[in-house]
Amino acid sequence: MERWRRSTGMRIPPDMQYTRKELPSLSTEELEKLQLARPANFAEAGAISGLTSHGLVYLYHHVSKRMKWRDAQRSEASRNPVEQELLIDEIGRC
Repeated sequence: MERWRRSTGMRIPPDMQYTRKELPSLSTEELEKLQLARPANFAEAGAISGLTSHGLVYLYHHVSKRMKWRDAQRSEASRNPVEQELLIDEIGRC
């Protein structure tokens, strides 16, 4: 929770999918509110009424993992030009 508090300015990707498949631990109400509000960062997400602290922490971990995965993919692709083209296609689908 403390890490999340320090990261309230962290951006949430604009293409984030607020679905049960992507975020199975969130309630239907939380998913609907996030989908409607489409917060740009965690400060905005924290201001959404009805979003629990558990939901915020879960969302934070999901976004953090997604960003680490993208960074790793980009780093790996930068070593190989063919993989770089494949990565561009893959990131476009995320």
